[in-house]
Amino acid sequence: YLDRSQTISCDDDLSDAAPVTYTEDDVPLLDVATTGGYAFGDFTLFGGSVDVFAPNIGFDESGHVQELMTAGVNTFLDPVVVPYLAGTSNGVSYAVMASGGALSIPMFTGSQTAGFGGFVEAADLEDGVIYKYDRWFAVGNGDIGSALDRLHEEAKVPVGFVRGHVVERGTGVALSGVSVYAYRPGAEGPYVQWETDVAEGDDADGSFFGTLPEGRWDLLVYSEGRPVSSKVPITVALGETIEIALDSPQPGSVEYVLVDEVGDQIPGKVTFFRVDAPAQRRPDLGDSYIGGGPAQVSFSAHGHGQVILPPGDYYAVASRGPEYELAYSDNFRVDRSSHTKLDLLLVRTVDTSGWVSADFHVHAMPSPDSGVSLRDRVTTFVAEGVEFLVSSDHDAIVDYAPIIEDMNLEQWLASAPGTEVTTIELGHFLGFPLRWDPLGDKGGALDWTDLSPAEIIDGIRDLGEPGVAEPVAFVAHPRDGLLGYFDQYGFDPYTGTDSAVVEPNFINASANPLIEESLFTMEFDAMEILNAKRFENIRSATTDETAALYDLEGSVSTYELLSRTMSEQEALERGESFISDELPGPLDDWFTILNLGYRVTALGNSDTHSKTSTEAGCPRNYVNIDTDDPAEITPAAIAEAVKQGRVVASYGPFVRFGINEWANGPGSTVVDGDAVDLYVEVQSPSWFAVDRVELYE
Repeated sequence: YLDRSQTISCDDDLSDAAPVTYTEDDVPLLDVATTGGYAFGDFTLFGGSVDVFAPNIGFDESGHVQELMTAGVNTFLDPVVVPYLAGTSNGVSYAVMASGGALSIPMFTGSQTAGFGGFVEAADLEDGVIYKYDRWFAVGNGDIGSALDRLHEEAKVPVGFVRGHVVERGTGVALSGVSVYAYRPGAEGPYVQWETDVAEGDDADGSFFGTLPEGRWDLLVYSEGRPVSSKVPITVALGETIEIALDSPQPGSVEYVLVDEVGDQIPGKVTFFRVDAPAQRRPDLGDSYIGGGPAQVSFSAHGHGQVILPPGDYYAVASRGPEYELAYSDNFRVDRSSHTKLDLLLVRTVDTSGWVSADFHVHAMPSPDSGVSLRDRVTTFVAEGVEFLVSSDHDAIVDYAPIIEDMNLEQWLASAPGTEVTTIELGHFLGFPLRWDPLGDKGGALDWTDLSPAEIIDGIRDLGEPGVAEPVAFVAHPRDGLLGYFDQYGFDPYTGTDSAVVEPNFINASANPLIEESLFTMEFDAMEILNAKRFENIRSATTDETAALYDLEGSVSTYELLSRTMSEQEALERGESFISDELPGPLDDWFTILNLGYRVTALGNSDTHSKTSTEAGCPRNYVNIDTDDPAEITPAAIAEAVKQGRVVASYGPFVRFGINEWANGPGSTVVDGDAVDLYVEVQSPSWFAVDRVELYE
């Protein structure tokens, strides 16, 4: 409801509220909003465990938005227009529809989607009139169709009924858990998705049921790993039921075993690539995104796994993070109903003795924007060769230790409970090891309401286990706009002689009384320099680089932004070039912080929310402690090493550094007025190279 006098209450009689204007075309969002009118809609926060679906787009909303951006489409001017918006999860599904027209979507992501279905133009506004925007929200059984059926019923859409079964071609075996998609003839994306045997109590007979608006449709069967079926045309008549049998082509199966140099099975990851054709993954039909164009990725906690693949020629690549060589299979053929077995040897060639690979920023299902189960999260970490995992879910504390023990993986992975304090406007703060309270709200996480940054950091430290270790408190992605502590407080990396200088911008300070110069604190132990695969958000660009980018977009590569040549450095020292304040990066912030005398440790964390888009431990921290045996690692030892700075953050290479001797490594204090000897060693497996080392004074 909209009451422009703002006097509306729950006790008011709203039966005479005037309806907003609905349209089947796009809502003129900017025109309405900038001329005194009102647009009506919702932010739909599906979360990471829900796969978002839109008619004519399917499940690949991110790919569709990327195509629009590449084509130069401004979705606030030309929003995505769909009849409804929906999502599926394990055993439950959702759908939302405006009561009188289509939804216009200017912002479309899996975790946050804005959908507007009504508007009132300024010329149509009347004093004293309350306006009403109606929409329907439906809950289904786990597929799109079961939720959409309820919307069709409420909206009185003229529909017919489709009832059918899906069997495997050649065997006649009923298939449960496969999807049936309905397309309008000629449409690029599906209108609806049904899953076989989705309803509670359904027999495992491959059955599906749903409603469709009357007219001509094409039906298609698909499930990840199976070939896409041919489309089957049908005609739906009002009130009539169509009975249909569909089949799904057979896949082949591939079994693999991963072993080390002595023949023991070890955790790892196997990626399958097509030899004879591009991979046939279908994000629009629910396949997860995997970078690099593979056909499939399989994670194994114990060195053994099996996948199904469509017929074709393939090869497999086994990996276990950046301390191991890749293992390639020979090319092999997958035919329908065939079975192939692969034995793959993973050889460790990077010696990290005395160092633990650790990731301190990790998300799973306790975070609303992640759909990864705790067991899957543990599996991805042992498969990527990470040895220490810190839970850091948004405003939640989780303990992975029982999961690791139950999976019998203590020899490969240790863990500590932690959290990411996820404020709305002050930035994000993390800490570990924390006390996990299984009976407390969100595991006993901190309530950050109305707390300043210093109070948040103190609150994190107060969550430590008494008598064990004071938690490490650190800043996440400090230059990530609204989510970045430095950006929100206007941290200035270019001035200051004895303390940090901040100057919050007027808008931030006006919107939040906690954003003011006096409330900025440097009382944190560490900060993220490397976060996820955000290579554009590592170091500050020079003014020459930003000028070149303004002249020609893409004229400066990410590699050029990341590297600092000697000529660039000398130009900076002579005052001929400057660090740009338009593209600030946390690496240069860290240099400033060190120059100001603060002892802050640089970290690199994956901030992973999924299994494949950002891998576990990409990047990771190598932490120097007394042992590198996961079964002997203690969270207290890791925390103390981080505070002392005994950490090297890396996207892959293992770097050792010492002054005068190897023992004077990261975190050491060396007092020597004379020249010193520098020891630098860089190790990497043969599948990637390191071509430069930069040394700063």
